[in-house]
Amino acid sequence: MRIFLIAILLSANVAATTVTTIPPQSEFDASHGYFIALLELALSKTQPTHGDYQISFSNRFEQGRAIQDLKNNGTINVYWAGTSIEREQEINPIRIPLVKGMLGMRLFAIKEESRALFDRIESLDELKPLNACQGTHWPDSDILESAGIAVYRVAAYELMWGMLERKRCQYFPRGVHEIFAEIDVRKEEYNNLVIYPDTGVYYPFPMYFFTANDNPELAERIEQGLEMAIDDGSFEALMRNHEATKHLFPLSQWQRINWISIDNPTLPSTANPTDERYWFLPSSR
Repeated sequence: MRIFLIAILLSANVAATTVTTIPPQSEFDASHGYFIALLELALSKTQPTHGDYQISFSNRFEQGRAIQDLKNNGTINVYWAGTSIEREQEINPIRIPLVKGMLGMRLFAIKEESRALFDRIESLDELKPLNACQGTHWPDSDILESAGIAVYRVAAYELMWGMLERKRCQYFPRGVHEIFAEIDVRKEEYNNLVIYPDTGVYYPFPMYFFTANDNPELAERIEQGLEMAIDDGSFEALMRNHEATKHLFPLSQWQRINWISIDNPTLPSTANPTDERYWFLPSSR
């Protein structure tokens, strides 16, 4: 299997920590660079204590296969994804939300012609009959279905945009950190897709870095680096300045959205959505 390498080797005297993770999901994967930058930030914070590091990319995996690969000590040894009870039983979570819990704030990618339809949606009961495109193996699909929302499951990320275009589903819920860039980079291919700005779905849903269960040293290094970045402000500074996430600020802008709140039955009991050290609470900023 071919490996594409981006490396930072700060010294030749100590064996580097080798981190292999996924490449972008497609040429339009606008948020991938943020997670790589955050991973690099954590590794650089711990360089004085843990030594040098290098980051490489595997071939492209869809989410379900990537998790199995990580679980089975395959090609990758770090992956980021939304957490669930089942996932935390299979692979090792580093329980620091990577976008401060905003993954669960989902706005809708829709077709321009559907605006009037969504203008009439104000409650969960009104949303339930509409089909949402979501990933086959995404916890989001289980979360939405548990609330009674109809879900059209699609195996590959890029195919979901085509399904929305062809009206297999009426909307594609995406995190507020990712949807704006995703729509922007697809303007030429799907010029009639827009973001519905007034209503969204919210559920507590943190995205974590994961490692294999038998790689505690790497998990400890990444966790320590992220904690250091939170302490010195560089974590939030990255979010405020990275091209993929800077639009999230000021956080007060999200108060105007009509958020349809639903439960997340897949959320592990270890997650605490009220902890302001790890979660952004727009009402308090």
